[in-house]
Amino acid sequence: MKIGVLALQGGFAEHQAVLETLGVEVAQVRLPQHLAGLDGLIIPGGESTTIGRLAVDFDLMQPLRLAEVSRNLGEAMVGRQISAMPEEEKIATRGW
Repeated sequence: MKIGVLALQGGFAEHQAVLETLGVEVAQVRLPQHLAGLDGLIIPGGESTTIGRLAVDFDLMQPLRLAEVSRNLGEAMVGRQISAMPEEEKIATRGW
């Protein structure tokens, strides 16, 4: 399995590190060609306006490109802001 992490802004390095500890092959996605061959895409939290502007600047907003990567993968996972999680929950349920 190869998972991409949108690496425009936000905590992409932390997401990559966790996936790698789980044995997942990870690719940082900065340009449209980085989407090729992925089984999924993680879009880290961050300032959404900045992420949106960078995605437009780097030609990543074309809806079909992102939809193509996620086709047939099932329902999207709901994201959580790690800074809003209680410390005990991070350690107990997430291993962070």
